[in-house]
Amino acid sequence: MNAYVQEQWVRCISDYYKSFHNCSEREVKLASLELHHSRQKISQVITISDQEKAAYLELAEAKEVKC
Repeated sequence: MNAYVQEQWVRCISDYYKSFHNCSEREVKLASLELHHSRQKISQVITISDQEKAAYLELAEAKEVKC
């Protein structure tokens, strides 16, 4: 992904690129929704960080490899 910063395009790379690079946008959205629903039971205000999404996706990938 790129961002336009100070009149030039800059490539943006997540700190969690390693976790996200093999995932489609749809997979990340689905993981976010699952985390959101699990958190909704606990709290009314829900913020899910990229770090949490990355950890969840890594866990999901590990489960897929074992199957």
